[in-house]
Amino acid sequence: MEYKISYVTTNRKLVISFQKKFPHIIESWTESYIVNGTKVENKGTRKKTILSDYWNKNRNIDKKLRKELGLD
Repeated sequence: MEYKISYVTTNRKLVISFQKKFPHIIESWTESYIVNGTKVENKGTRKKTILSDYWNKNRNIDKKLRKELGLD
């Protein structure tokens, strides 16, 4: 399933793809907009999921989780 959002005043578009089945996990997102007449596009795709109390994982010791998620 997808959500498509268009911001008319800023010419920005956002597409979020997610699983239909609960808990509706986000699979990917794409954002596009215009800067100085050039189209810029950002994309992200889920590689891995960790079930964790992420709101408590904000210290330097928790940086290892970034590697585990494939972000570093």
